Amino acid sequence: MKKFRLSFLLAITLVLSSFSGFASADTEQGAEDTFLKIMRQADQLKDNGATDKVIDKFLKSQGVEVLSSNTVTLNENENEFEANVGEYNALNIDPGDRKLTTRITKDSGRYYAWVQIDRLPTLPANATFEDHPASYDLVSINWNPTYFNYVANGVTNNNMWLADADYRDKGTILFNIYDNLDQGSTVSAYAKLSVKKVGSTTTAVKYTHTYDKTQETKSYSGNAKWTWGSPLEVGVSYTVASTLVEANWSKSATASVKTSL
Repeated sequence: MKKFRLSFLLAITLVLSSFSGFASADTEQGAEDTFLKIMRQADQLKDNGATDKVIDKFLKSQGVEVLSSNTVTLNENENEFEANVGEYNALNIDPGDRKLTTRITKDSGRYYAWVQIDRLPTLPANATFEDHPASYDLVSINWNPTYFNYVANGVTNNNMWLADADYRDKGTILFNIYDNLDQGSTVSAYAKLSVKKVGSTTTAVKYTHTYDKTQETKSYSGNAKWTWGSPLEVGVSYTVASTLVEANWSKSATASVKTSL
C-alpha cells in the first residue's frame, strides 16, 4: 500500500512539474511576442519620422529598458555621416543610404541585441530603390558568448530574414535583407539573449552591402557567398567574396552594456 501511495504521489509530482514547465514556456513566448509587437511599433514610429530619442522614450513607456544605443549613417558608396547632423541634399543622395541603429534592451528579464535599419528621413519616398540590385545584403548581430547565451531571434517584417545561425553558440547570427525595402522603409531584427556572466561587455552589428559593378542586373541574384572566419571577442567574423560582376562593403556599429543576473 505504501508503495502504491509513493508511486501515486510521484506521478502527481511529475504531472504538476510538466504543467509548470509548459506554463513557463508559454510565459517566455508571450513576453517575446509582446516585445516583437513593440519593435514593430518602433519601426512604424521611425517610418513616421520619429527620432532615435523619441523611439527610446517610447520603448521606456512600454516597459522596455534601453541600456545602450548607437547609430551610424551610411551612403551607398560606403561614406559614413554623423548620425544626427541632418545636413543632406536629397538631390545628391544615393538610393542606398541607410541608418543603422543598434540597441541593447532588457525586457522581462531577457536581453535583446537588436538592429534597426531605415532610410534617412530627409530622403524622398522612393529613395531606397536600387535599380540594379545584386545579391541580398547581409546583417549580422554579434555578442560575447562569455557573457550571453543565445535564446532566439526574430524580425519585424519580410524585408529581412534569418540566413545563418550555425554560429549562434559562438555569438553571431546572420540575416539577409533586401536592398529595396517595401512595407515601409524600416526593418528590425533581434537576438534574444540570457546572461551567463555579470560584467561589462559589447554587442555589435555589421551591415554588408552588395552591389552590381556592371549596373546591368534588373533583379536580385540570390544569396551572397559568405565565409566564416575566426571567433572574435564579440561573435564570429564573416567575409563576402567579390566577383567580376559584384562587389561589397561593410560597416559596423557597437553598443556597450553592463550585465546583471
